[in-house]
Amino acid sequence: MNRRILPLLMGSLLLPSACGILDSPQVLRPDELCSDHSDDAIPTFEDARLEDAALRELNSGGDIFDVLNRHDELTCGLISSLRVLSHDGAFRTSGRIESLVGVQNLTNVSSLQLCNNSITDLSPLSGLTALTNLSLFGNSITDLGPLSGLTSLTQLLLHDNPISDIQPLLDNTGLVAGDDVSLVNTSVSCADVAALEAKGVTVDSDCP
Repeated sequence: MNRRILPLLMGSLLLPSACGILDSPQVLRPDELCSDHSDDAIPTFEDARLEDAALRELNSGGDIFDVLNRHDELTCGLISSLRVLSHDGAFRTSGRIESLVGVQNLTNVSSLQLCNNSITDLSPLSGLTALTNLSLFGNSITDLGPLSGLTSLTQLLLHDNPISDIQPLLDNTGLVAGDDVSLVNTSVSCADVAALEAKGVTVDSDCP
């Protein structure tokens, strides 16, 4: 065999393997943003229950027998299509969600139903400006700061949480007449409830 051809053949045999490595989708850390990466990057979540909820929602729209359209792995492109996400810790055998880290990449979600979990930190929600319906009752939330900029909210269910300070809701310029907030079984003062009602918000609380 021509000695010049042999190295070329060897190189061509190695090339697919090398390309395969280079083309492998990047796996992100839970706190990384999909917006900084390509659509085929793989987002991760600090809490596996939250990732399961996202996969469950992605697969719920098709025929149960339509295996070809079912997803076993998330990508940044896929989760950007999510509009609804839910996980009721009281009814899911997988248990209660503790961390929201990773949810920051669901940038188009409008309805987030995460009641009866063990959530304390809402920081990953701060950039989800498409949210209109947020249900977080029955958690362990005290700091509502990350909600101050979610101006598209129209329904916010926060009852059964150890909340006392709702200044972030008073600062939220999008919470106005026609919007609903539930603060039953919290430690929010009636003066603050009245201030929220003065914005036109319908507030469900323990106040007379």
